[in-house]
Amino acid sequence: RAQALGFFRFCMDNDIRPHYERFLKLFLALKMIAPRKKLWSTPKEVVKELIEWIPLKENEVIYDVGCGDARVLLEWAENVSTSGHNGSIKFIGTEIDESRAKKAEENIKRAFQEGRLDPSIVSVEIHCKNALESSNQFHDATVIFLYLIPRGLRIIKPLLVEAAKSKPLLQVVTYMSPLPDTPCIAQKNCEVPHQPGSAWPLFLYHFEK
Repeated sequence: RAQALGFFRFCMDNDIRPHYERFLKLFLALKMIAPRKKLWSTPKEVVKELIEWIPLKENEVIYDVGCGDARVLLEWAENVSTSGHNGSIKFIGTEIDESRAKKAEENIKRAFQEGRLDPSIVSVEIHCKNALESSNQFHDATVIFLYLIPRGLRIIKPLLVEAAKSKPLLQVVTYMSPLPDTPCIAQKNCEVPHQPGSAWPLFLYHFEK
């Protein structure tokens, strides 16, 4: 355990990419990757801002890491389905909690059955897994949405850098917390009705080859 903690501190202070697999095994062994004690869902107002902020093009692949009940993916996919969009767009959610992943799959199935999603335009998948289990996790991503605690953002950042190597542009949006040591290209604050007078930030990042 002491060895793992020492290696973890080293990785936080250095470029971990050459040591990623070893780092990940030790990190998982310590059970330091876990859901927040209290789960917060992304407000609808934030999703609306997100949709307006990033117009999607044909063949985009959108990830929501820690997607919960898939509300972000569903609202975005519904918007695409009703906007007369041409071409196919793929939405993928990763969720480590099995019960929440199952709920997300049920919500997606219902949305297709009710005609809120157009299968000729959008596809929506849920992967019940740890989003950090592979260094090649986001190889096909063009847009990634992250509502993670700061520690989670720091850990996932090397995966974003790696994913960006295989494409001209990877757009990343974080809610509430910024990516560490990374300048954003834009920021906007979202007002939410359940907290009158408060506005919480969205940060947009561009990762390029």
